[in-house]
Amino acid sequence: MATDAARGLAYLHSKQVQHRDLSCRNLMLFGDFQVKLGDFGVSLIEGCGFPEAFCEETRYELPLRGRKFERRPAQKRELFALGSAIYEITTWQRPWEGLEDDEVEARYGREEFPEVGDNVAGSIITSCWKEKYANADEVVRDLEELI
Repeated sequence: MATDAARGLAYLHSKQVQHRDLSCRNLMLFGDFQVKLGDFGVSLIEGCGFPEAFCEETRYELPLRGRKFERRPAQKRELFALGSAIYEITTWQRPWEGLEDDEVEARYGREEFPEVGDNVAGSIITSCWKEKYANADEVVRDLEELI
């Protein structure tokens, strides 16, 4: 399921489309356990001239890391959200389940992330959260190696 989500994001990025609201609540699960991305209501095509708007829910939102809010790289924002989705898929919990959004934002700001422990995709999740991946294709590659 995580691989399908990553493949979907890689496809969008190959077409210069930003989803801008990637989370498990926007993944559609089909009977054969295939996952497809959904809810493109706030998506945009890069360079189309529309003003940037950010819609990620806090648990899926890339920390500022010294940057202005609007200066966070779009692809890195979506890869961070993908890491959070993979976390939720593999643990059956949203990142920082039980904490208020303000506390989640503060923890991310301190570079504190949920424990991935022996999660089979732990290094992939952490790499998404720490901006180690250049693009979604790299995430797909690493997820495919787990299969």
